[in-house]
Amino acid sequence: MQKVYLKEKKNVKIRKIEKSDIPELLRIHKEFFDYFPFPNLDDPICAFQWVVVDDTSKIVLASVIRLTAEAIFLTDKNLSNIKRAKAIKLINDEKFDEVMNFGLEDLIAFAEKANKYPNILTKLGWVKRPGVAMARGK
Repeated sequence: MQKVYLKEKKNVKIRKIEKSDIPELLRIHKEFFDYFPFPNLDDPICAFQWVVVDDTSKIVLASVIRLTAEAIFLTDKNLSNIKRAKAIKLINDEKFDEVMNFGLEDLIAFAEKANKYPNILTKLGWVKRPGVAMARGK
């Protein structure tokens, strides 16, 4: 287990989520994060599950890493907006179920604000998520 020293001068440690943590995690979720569903910790797509606890074993943070998919649409911007929108609709209508049948819960797309993709995706049933999209990679 990893130990970190915080400015509050408390030792904290990272450990896997245990069944006994669930009531406290549900309380934290209900009190502060009820605008999105609590993750199904029994679902294998919630592949990584940790808590950070302080030296009194109080949960400071829970981290659930859920496997997801990102849609990347590369379109030829020299073509008309209508032709590109129809192509997005076609791939959305014909291939979305194939992606979901892979066992994932959702598909995420990051759309440029400067073009019409957000409007097109909204009309196709995509929704904006609360919060700010952030990513970390290699």
